[in-house]
Order: sequence, then C-alpha cells, then structure tokens
Amino acid sequence: MALKERVARLLTRIRPHVRRVAYCGFIFSFALPFVDVMHCSTNKKTTYRGYELLSGDEAVFYIITILIFAALMGFSFYRKDRGRALAAFAACWRAIPAAVAGLIIGLLPPIQFLFHTVLIRAGQFLGLLCAGIVFIDGMADAAAGYVALKREDRSAVGGGSSKGLRTFHTAVLLASLALAPVYIIGLSEDIDIALLFLLLLSLPFALAQLIVLEAVRRGEGWPRPWAAAAAVLLAGGAALSVMSIL
Repeated sequence: MALKERVARLLTRIRPHVRRVAYCGFIFSFALPFVDVMHCSTNKKTTYRGYELLSGDEAVFYIITILIFAALMGFSFYRKDRGRALAAFAACWRAIPAAVAGLIIGLLPPIQFLFHTVLIRAGQFLGLLCAGIVFIDGMADAAAGYVALKREDRSAVGGGSSKGLRTFHTAVLLASLALAPVYIIGLSEDIDIALLFLLLLSLPFALAQLIVLEAVRRGEGWPRPWAAAAAVLLAGGAALSVMSIL
C-alpha cells in the first residue's frame, strides 16, 4: 500500500474522533474563562466564565449552542448505510448548525455587554475553534460528495425525477440566494457580519439544496419530506432578512 493511501485511510479513520473531540471541546469551553468585560464607567475588568453568561434573555441562545453540539455528538454515533447524496446532505447540515453556534458565541457577548469593551478569553477561543473545525470538516465532506454526485453516471443510478419537486427545490435555492442582497443591504453598516452570514449560512444552504436537487434527479425519496423543512427555513430566513432593513 502506498504511503499516500495509508495517510488517506488514517485520516478517514481518525476524522470522526476529531469531530467528537471538537463537540466535547465546544461544550467544555463554557467552563473556562470566556470573555473579559471592560466596564466603560469604571474601567474595571471583569472575567466571565461561559456558564456565567447563561443569564437573562441571552441565556436561551447559549443553551441552544450547547444543545446543538450535544445533538451533533449524539448523531455521531448513529451509523447507518446512507446513499452518497444523503451523506453529503447530512455533512452540510453538520456544518450549518456549527456555524450558527459559532456566530452566536462570537457575536452575542458584545451585544450582551453593550457599551462595554468585550475581550476574548480561552473559552470563547476554544468554542470558536471547535465550531470552525466542525464547519470546515462538514463543508469539505459536503463539497466532495456533491462533486462525486456530479461525476456519477446517472444512467447507472436508476430512478426518476419529479418535475414538481425539482421545480420546488430549485425555487428554494434561487430564493435563498436572492435573500443575500437583502440582508447585505440591511447590514451595510456591519458589512463584516453580513459577509459572515453569506459565507457561513447562505452558501452552505445553497450547497445543501444543490445536493437535494441531485437526489431528486436520481429519484431518491428523502427530498420530498425535506421540502417542508426547507420552506420553513426559507420563510424564517426571509423574515430575518426583511427585519434587517427595517
């Protein structure tokens, strides 16, 4: 066996364990010093551990991030033979929740301590690092899976596509991309945040829909129930995009 093949096999074997370490690391980050807050009136610095941020209205968002990574950890032990399209789709939806969690822990503390200076500490850094690892890993698997689907000989796959379902998922894809200019305009004063939303949410969702369309063309059944969830997510994204310009 060539060295390149050995390395590839080793990486394939250890990647699930690396992901699980990242899941645990994200949750553990809330036990560490998370942020330093320089109070504007007294210029006094206060260190907050992650669990100390779980107060007030913001607590629910932090809890959501913990639940996201706990769920990802649970699903990582679920082993079932899936088709190439569903596996690529699942990888995409491993990345998107990780991106949501990363955005929350990265953007929420400055909002929680508005008008004060918020400095990153080890906990926030570890949480962002773990979220980034899961996001990159998931998007790499999703992109590789999509490329493999495009190269696959469809005549050997069988099945048949539903024109109505294909039209619906194409419309969801185009509508999701059309929302990007809306929230970019709405967040023009915070263009860096708008670009984060584009790179971490809109484009991964678009990739997920491209994978869905490949599954539809192959006559797979799972894109049909996904249609309802896609419509709900698109409606939520549209509402948030419109709110950003109001």
